[in-house]
Amino acid sequence: MNGKFALAAMISAIALGALPTAQAGTSDLEADWSNANNPNGPWSLHQGNGVLPFEDSWPLIPGIAGWCTSGTGGPSLPIWFQSQIDGAVGFDWAADDVVVHTTDRANGAGNGSANVVWTSDVSGTAMISGGVWMGRDIGRGNDWFIYLNDTLLTSGHIESGDPFSSANPFDFANGSAGAKAVHSVAISPCDTIKLELVRTTPAGDFVVVNISIDEEGTLPPDCPADFGGNCDVGGDDLGHLLLEWGSKGSDADLTGDGTVNGADLGELLLAWGPCGT
Repeated sequence: MNGKFALAAMISAIALGALPTAQAGTSDLEADWSNANNPNGPWSLHQGNGVLPFEDSWPLIPGIAGWCTSGTGGPSLPIWFQSQIDGAVGFDWAADDVVVHTTDRANGAGNGSANVVWTSDVSGTAMISGGVWMGRDIGRGNDWFIYLNDTLLTSGHIESGDPFSSANPFDFANGSAGAKAVHSVAISPCDTIKLELVRTTPAGDFVVVNISIDEEGTLPPDCPADFGGNCDVGGDDLGHLLLEWGSKGSDADLTGDGTVNGADLGELLLAWGPCGT
């Protein structure tokens, strides 16, 4: 590109707020924990692909509140919760630790595996830190897996009697693929990093999860037509705009003229496809 045109394009991009901006930060599941929102920021707690609802009282241990499928009986596993107690007898976790109980035949039949998903908002790199350990030793076990989107990065196994504990977690950097698998992971906006816990015994059990992700990169240009937040403008966004047709004060008013109309449809069609392209 001619230098003058390149400079003009850069000035125009700055004026429109379209240039990527540098971004660095840390997401920590424990520090970011919420009993009010799921997804919560970049974190989302799941069973399988389903986002879990919140229950004030878990039927298996009344008084524990957390994200699980049922608070009234039935298949109430998996459950994710943040401990409110410190040093309970028989349990290896402290107050504020994040704990998950994986499925078992009696209480999680038909439910998906326990997993927590982090979603990137930058183009750059991520470092995955932390580890896991069994919450008690009663003869049970679980496998853990870390994925980038659908690609397995690393994995490991924990069970009763192993050397791992709150004093010595199974560090993700010591998983099957070594430290390189969780350091400098290349990420793009809307990429996901998933930690999945799967029982290896007939009954699952408590696993204490300590995970944080440090990201460094650039934020993509704004993509206001991406109403669904999946980094792509497509049919779902078109459907949303059409449902909002004629309304005022809507996020589908892309031109800011006060009403959702043909001009906004034109803006959406111009933005069609992956954000940033």
